[in-house]
Amino acid sequence: MRLITISEIFFARYYKFYRYEKTISEEDARVDSLPENYSIRELDPENDYEKFKSAWQKIYSNILPEPYVKFEKNILLNYPKTFILEDPNANIIGFIVCHIKQDEKPNGEKMGKILRIGVEKKYRRHGFGELLYRRACQYYLSKGINQVYFDVYERDKSLSKVVSSSLGFKKTKEFFITIDDPVENFITLETIMSL
Repeated sequence: MRLITISEIFFARYYKFYRYEKTISEEDARVDSLPENYSIRELDPENDYEKFKSAWQKIYSNILPEPYVKFEKNILLNYPKTFILEDPNANIIGFIVCHIKQDEKPNGEKMGKILRIGVEKKYRRHGFGELLYRRACQYYLSKGINQVYFDVYERDKSLSKVVSSSLGFKKTKEFFITIDDPVENFITLETIMSL
């Protein structure tokens, strides 16, 4: 961990995030059938890279701070559990990026962290995001994990609403991060200045 200089503190850009947590069950992992010719599968980082990068930038261009929209291949390599949603033409129209954290609870209990979830705008409000979430819950439960959380950017009001209202997550904290290196902060998000 590197030390932060005084100038970084005064001139850094801080972004506010909310943490939402939930204890998941088999009911959360129940995936109803997808519309015909749509599929959810695990991402293949090598073969799906260009399509995933394009989907990432398209989905996040108007939601996340600019440094987060810039996509880095390290994200795929460091988080191999990414599930993608494909339309009938095999275009990636949504995804969920999953991670397992060991150090979030005082007792060292593992937690599932949903790093990112996104669905192209024209496919929203059709239940695709919920289906991706349910697929992630299957993955977490298969690893013996039943505590899951999201960190949601404050300006992503629609995701905050879905996470709390539709999926039943509870807001547990607010915090700020600074984005010097978006890839590093994406990976760790632990350069946190809690309220």
